[in-house]
Amino acid sequence: AVAVAAGVLFAVMATQFDLATGLQSAALNRELARHFVYSAIGLLLVAPWALGARIRWRRVVAPLATIGTFSYGVNLWHQAPLAGEFADRTMPWELFDGSIWPRLAIKIPLAVADGAFSWWLVEKPALALSERRRPRR
Repeated sequence: AVAVAAGVLFAVMATQFDLATGLQSAALNRELARHFVYSAIGLLLVAPWALGARIRWRRVVAPLATIGTFSYGVNLWHQAPLAGEFADRTMPWELFDGSIWPRLAIKIPLAVADGAFSWWLVEKPALALSERRRPRR
């Protein structure tokens, strides 16, 4: 029920709030309403877990938790698939041309793969090293 409520709020937000797009500016009251509704959506999606509700979504949550493990690397490296010759060949584009879906279909798997490699090759060994160097209490 909370996921449906969050979905309805998001659909209303996306279609009825006349949000600013591109380089447009939005009025302060519209921006405040947007942030309030997004906060309500987040609360609806997180509250059941935070408050201890028994939700059996392990098949959904487990892959998201794995991606969450790689999220720092994804954040660090997500621009790499968009830069250089690779991007010019696979994703040619003009500013605000509206063809985001093909780019996301290429970019998201590459960014997650970059984040996973970063986790396994840099972050995990660095964390293990820091654990060995930490003084015992």
